[in-house]
Amino acid sequence: MDFPKKHEQQQHDAIGEALQELMCNEESSVKAYDGIVKAIDSWLNYHQTELKKWKELKLLVNGK
Repeated sequence: MDFPKKHEQQQHDAIGEALQELMCNEESSVKAYDGIVKAIDSWLNYHQTELKKWKELKLLVNGK
């Protein structure tokens, strides 16, 4: 298996394992769903914060 396909398979496996953990550790699929939504929101917030920092740095570098 070439690297890109192997990496993609590893990603699928990791997501599958995380979903399995969510389903086993929660009393309902709705709570597992909520966990997925919270994880996505967390990543979005993180990246928005990082984007803000990079834009601020760019302004400083450009002397604005």
